[in-house]
Amino acid sequence: MTGWALAKAGGPAIVLVEMFVDDNYVGLANYGALRPEVCANNQGRPGCPNVGFTYFLDTTPLSAGTHVVKVMAIDAGGPPTIGTWSTSVAVTK
Repeated sequence: MTGWALAKAGGPAIVLVEMFVDDNYVGLANYGALRPEVCANNQGRPGCPNVGFTYFLDTTPLSAGTHVVKVMAIDAGGPPTIGTWSTSVAVTK
């Protein structure tokens, strides 16, 4: 999985991107990948241009069917998070 997360303008930089499946914590994404195309439209944001993330989601332990993957970005100010995004994914076996 890949994506990006931007800190609020003038706020502290993002330090963690946590991953959840069906509301269960599954790990930390690798945050800090180069995403200049995101920052081109969001100049001055903390962390730019290294605002991308990657995460390998091991679907082996998941049952077949639909699961909700949630991404939670946390800035240096700590919880509460600055943003949470989710999507549904289908797992086939």
